[in-house]
Amino acid sequence: AGFDFGFDVNLCHQLRVAIGENRKRRCFRNYMTLSYWNEGTVAADSVEIRVRFAQYDIPVSASHAYTWDASDSSIVFNLGTLNANQSGSISIVDSIACVAGITGLTQCTRAWILPPNQCLIDSTTGTNWDKSSVKVTGSCINDTVRFVIYNTGDPGTGDMQGISEYRIYADNVLKETGTFQLAGGDSLVISVVSGGATIRLEADQRPGHPG
Repeated sequence: AGFDFGFDVNLCHQLRVAIGENRKRRCFRNYMTLSYWNEGTVAADSVEIRVRFAQYDIPVSASHAYTWDASDSSIVFNLGTLNANQSGSISIVDSIACVAGITGLTQCTRAWILPPNQCLIDSTTGTNWDKSSVKVTGSCINDTVRFVIYNTGDPGTGDMQGISEYRIYADNVLKETGTFQLAGGDSLVISVVSGGATIRLEADQRPGHPG
């Protein structure tokens, strides 16, 4: 009757992790939540989440046992098997060091989940995808819109191997275009004065991205 729907299912795990945290303040303890999901159709075995803290950010404790991996300066949470549609969260307490002169610095926390979604990648992409993945967030500060373009790909293995384009619209009218190329885990901040308009930013994935 003209309605199309999926007929075949890729039997793959699809793991995802996200970080939510409060404001990081010097000499204070801070709180973050790691949320994780298996959005695939089969279980994933030997799942682990790795978290890398910035220079002045010190992990204190967590609601799940972890180990330290000196090879990439990350803490490692071993989750074991994560079934299809299973999700969970881990609470982490960290502390910004009491070091003079660091007020105003940005302390970035990076998290990634393993094993990679290779089955899904192989079944939905070509061979040219560079494993980068672009995400855009936006926030309003007075009359200015602050956009951040993230490459959420893993550092090193998810670096963008070429440029992508972004477009800025004001009330659905194209106002500006530009290009970006980010290493895995890196980001680009773009600020736009709204002038009372509704501002939107679109950023392209690299060729072959499964999304």
